Amino acid sequence: MIDRSLSMARHGQEGGTPARPRVLILGGSAFQVPMIRYAKEQGAYVITCDFLPENPGHVLADEYHNVSTTDRQAVLNLARGLDVDAVLSFASEPALQTVSYVAEALGLPSPPLSAVVKLTDKGLFRRLLRQAGLPVPMAVTVGESMPAGHVPRLMEEHGVAIPCIVKPVDSLGSKGITVLNETLETLPAALEHAFAFSRSGECIIEQYTEGDQIHGDGYLEGGQLAFHYLGDHVFFTDGGCRVPISTRWPTRHEPDVVQQIAGQVEAIASISGCRNGPVNIEAPACSTSTLSQSPTFPDYRTYRALPSAQRGNVPVSARIAGLSFPSRSFSIYRANKRSGSQSLIVLRDLHNPRVSEAPFHLRHSKLH
Repeated sequence: MIDRSLSMARHGQEGGTPARPRVLILGGSAFQVPMIRYAKEQGAYVITCDFLPENPGHVLADEYHNVSTTDRQAVLNLARGLDVDAVLSFASEPALQTVSYVAEALGLPSPPLSAVVKLTDKGLFRRLLRQAGLPVPMAVTVGESMPAGHVPRLMEEHGVAIPCIVKPVDSLGSKGITVLNETLETLPAALEHAFAFSRSGECIIEQYTEGDQIHGDGYLEGGQLAFHYLGDHVFFTDGGCRVPISTRWPTRHEPDVVQQIAGQVEAIASISGCRNGPVNIEAPACSTSTLSQSPTFPDYRTYRALPSAQRGNVPVSARIAGLSFPSRSFSIYRANKRSGSQSLIVLRDLHNPRVSEAPFHLRHSKLH
């Protein structure tokens, strides 16, 4: 539940009733709609912003401002002028740094900005993995100003060989990714493709290893995974691309593989400083490569599927939205401990995803 006492202390009362908490949500696309709806249901005054006025979430909000979610200073000015009680986003990795920047400036809860930067930049994240003593593939970061003809030699100096994968350092959703399996002849095109999706003008080229990938989400409390659910990632790989098209729960891999990944996630949480909040996890099933984790929930459609496995518990989209508020203002529901044996397939890139059930894997028995 949203803590109305926070808003009362800052804004007083309206006509003898508690003032509505003022919540600034970055983004108004379909991915943010569940959070907007939940905040409204809980009595919050919802303000949205982005540079797309036609986005569906803005119609649901109490107030909309045409401000880019990646313009830190503009969003800070907006939040300060509106005297908001919380700033947050959902399923939008580009907005994460803005959320932390604004929250830190205003003294509001959020992951540390320094941690978010490290977790959302693939080059910086690789350095973090090395500091944590975790597996890291051979990789090199390339700037847009470097001539494409110089890149193969740079790759050789850093031990990066075919097959390799080229991707933007700061994009998500597999945008701008190319896999080079047999030759570097198409490297210039792959670099151009990656740079087109990079806000910073940088891409990373790293050794590519075929194999199964595990994907899912969790929630960190004090650097420990309070819960997580990990399934098997499926990719479309024709034409040198690598696009995730589905995740199947539960994973077919052994519990020790999942436990190893969970341990790596907690190690990264500790060394990065991002010890509390949601986490999206992508990891190879083998231990010789690297994982990816981001302090966000990436896709509302996953959570639209999950209530069928909860057997009467509160909607997951509601719980997720609540997690973005101060810890005293919400409670985590008790997840169903019976994992069951049915699988869930979420088709992430189709308009009508098929869903069945999604069992949870609980790391700790005490969920508030």
